[in-house]
Formats: sequence, structure tokens, C-alpha cells
Amino acid sequence: MKKISTVIVSSVLFFALMGCGQSEGSTASQADDISPSSGEVVAETGDVSADASVDLNNLTDDIIVIDGKTLSINDNMDSVLNVLGKPSKKDSECAPIISYHFHKADIQISSVTADNSEYPYSFMFQGKNISTARGIQVGSSKDEVIAAYGEPGESVDNHDDNFDIDSTSLMYSFENGKYDLTIEIRDGKVASFCFINNDSFALTE
Repeated sequence: MKKISTVIVSSVLFFALMGCGQSEGSTASQADDISPSSGEVVAETGDVSADASVDLNNLTDDIIVIDGKTLSINDNMDSVLNVLGKPSKKDSECAPIISYHFHKADIQISSVTADNSEYPYSFMFQGKNISTARGIQVGSSKDEVIAAYGEPGESVDNHDDNFDIDSTSLMYSFENGKYDLTIEIRDGKVASFCFINNDSFALTE
């Protein structure tokens, strides 16, 4: 049951958190357009891309390759922000979840606050040229995903009424369920992928 819950959560997480603190129909494509009632708006970061010089053969499955650097769902929040730089928006209106937006690269990082500490919760990537440890990026085909990861542990068909989008979520679990990777497929290609740290997920229950 927990696995199914994390599939559903990860497939709608980006859209749900984007809606926090915004009126219906609003968008947040640039930092100048954002006026959160809580949080911080700072300078936009530069473009982010994967780096072909990183040897994917030496990476574990919790790693993402971004701009020649590596990021892990098991990192602490300081390490995450050291890699990505300053976010264009930090939103804490969905407490205990805090979301960090990096618009040029279509990245959303979420954390959970508990016991006066902040724990990485989810990493959502919608931009191109950001790679998983097995070389999967936005734009990769479903067949490439299956070739890289095998058949998913869970596969869920979704329809988002707010955005009128049909998709299929392919979920893979690693290290005995310590973290999950959900890959969203639209029209046969990867539209986004999301890592969830299940230890942090448990803090939201």
C-alpha cells in the first residue's frame, strides 16, 4: 500500500506543490512573476545540463547528474543547495513540506521539516539534459527506460484534470524501499522523473 501511495504522490507532487500559494490559473515561469506570501524570491540560477564527462558506470541509483555535478536523494539539504545554487522561489506554505523552485531547469526540490531539522523529501525534474545514473533523461523513450531499469515494480495510468494530461507512472524501488524513482511517461517518452526519500515521506504521515 505504501508503494502505491508513493507512486500517486510522486506523479502529482509537482502539480500539487506548484499550486500552493498561487491562485487558480496562475503560472510561475519566471522569478519576477512570483509573489509568495511566505518564502523568499532570489536571483534566477543559470541553465543546468548533464555533463558527458561524468562516468555513469560508477554511479549508484540515487544519483542525478546535473551541470557536471552529482546530486543524491540521500544528500542533506545543504549539499542539495550547494549543487543547485539559490532557488528562484522557496515556498513553505504547504508546511511541513518546503519546496524550492529552479525554473530555468524545471527542477523542484521538496523537503520536510521535523524536529527543527529539514530533510530531503522529493526531487522532481522536468528539464532536458538532466540524467539519472542509468542515463535516462526527459525525452528518453519508454523502451529506453525499460532497457535501463527493467519492468517497473508498479505502473499506474493517470489523468490530471487540472492540466488535462494523460500519463503513465513507472515506479522503481531501491535499497529495500529506502527511496523510489517514478518516471512519468507521456506519448511514449519521459516527461519527468521524481525521486522520493521514503524515510522523509514517513515524516509527512
